[in-house]
Amino acid sequence: MMTPKEIIEHRARLYTEKNGGGVYDLYAESSELRRFFPDEQSFCTRFAEIVAASSHAGLNIVKETVQGKCAEVTFIEYIAVDDKVTSFFSRSRFVFEGGRWRILREEREMSVK
Repeated sequence: MMTPKEIIEHRARLYTEKNGGGVYDLYAESSELRRFFPDEQSFCTRFAEIVAASSHAGLNIVKETVQGKCAEVTFIEYIAVDDKVTSFFSRSRFVFEGGRWRILREEREMSVK
């Protein structure tokens, strides 16, 4: 079983592999992402558009906190678009569901340099 930190690292690899279905599977049934994209195909269509115009340029895990069936990972993620790298300070909250950790909610702050 992957830890919340490992899930964030895995999601970065899935982004690089352009694997939208794999990314979708990391989210809890009650997550905001699944409420916005109620089926995998609708998410994969949008995900394909995003990854076609960008590439994953790095990840720095800042902190992982686990308390019972809840967890939080803060990290900085770097995304490149047109040779310009944008950093995102992010916080992902997790819930232990169905015998594994899944992403429940995310917050991102963008920093353009």
